[in-house]
Amino acid sequence: MHRPSESTIIEWKSVPVNCFIPPARFPSIRGHQPRLHQRRSGLSGLHVPVFSLSLQSDFGDGQTYKRMSWLEHALELEFTSFTIGTDSSPQGKQWETELGHIFAEFRRWRSDILILCHVGRCTHADPLSGFGSRKHILSSLEGFLCRTGLEYVDVLCAHRYDAATPPEETAGALATAVNQGKALYAGLSDYAPSSAHHLVTLLKEIGAAPVLCQATYSLGNRWVEHGLLDILSEHGLGCIATSPLSRISEVGPDGGARVALSRLAKARGQSIYQLALSWVLRDLRVTSVVTTPATATQLDAIHAVASSEVTPEELNFLDACFPPPT
Repeated sequence: MHRPSESTIIEWKSVPVNCFIPPARFPSIRGHQPRLHQRRSGLSGLHVPVFSLSLQSDFGDGQTYKRMSWLEHALELEFTSFTIGTDSSPQGKQWETELGHIFAEFRRWRSDILILCHVGRCTHADPLSGFGSRKHILSSLEGFLCRTGLEYVDVLCAHRYDAATPPEETAGALATAVNQGKALYAGLSDYAPSSAHHLVTLLKEIGAAPVLCQATYSLGNRWVEHGLLDILSEHGLGCIATSPLSRISEVGPDGGARVALSRLAKARGQSIYQLALSWVLRDLRVTSVVTTPATATQLDAIHAVASSEVTPEELNFLDACFPPPT
């Protein structure tokens, strides 16, 4: 299994990058639930809860009241980081408008909430080319802010490399959003190592150093260990991991690896999903894992994983079942 070297761990701890428990901000559960740990995003000053919640367009079904109740429970558990991809389809625009009504009810907590907004090749309604252009990035952000009623997003991420747009143009658009105060930080999402290195370098040169990169990472899909995590560490970016169950069923003959994973999870008193989350967070270069709970019960189950660790023996067993990239 690819692990940071001892010198790397010492360097990152000294900044520090380890989990810490923030002070209680939501008094309705003070003294009833443990605080959700946070990690520093790379070498930036941004600290993110170890779990972020996805708020995509298919999350909304018009039941605004239920969504408000769900969000209130999430905030009470210190789930304060949310990822949202802009969506120019009619359904997406409707969902963003609904989000605006929901966020309005929690406006007093805006300074405690992190909104990670992804602009680029996000949905079927986005263009197949030019999605990394200045026009697409800035107009999509403007429309998102208008429909949600937000004054800014915390992190604006360019989602996916666009071969039809010069990286300098993409970087310039992100920098403009930051300079205008419509985004506090720049970021990127779903970039290959070489493309990520290039874009991060460009952003640093124009004074808009990114703070994080979102990427798929799971036991069954460990591609980020083949260069991306090292590049992010080199540039001081945190990694926001997504899809913690990706391709797990595809590893091994007859699904044997998944069966072994299920047995280990049962022995730990966890579900497969909970164990998958614990495994992803074993790497200190991972700042947060994006999850998609739809109910309060699922929120509680994910919250319980925050203090769970995977032992060296369990890591070796999982490496045998889900070999790291060579």
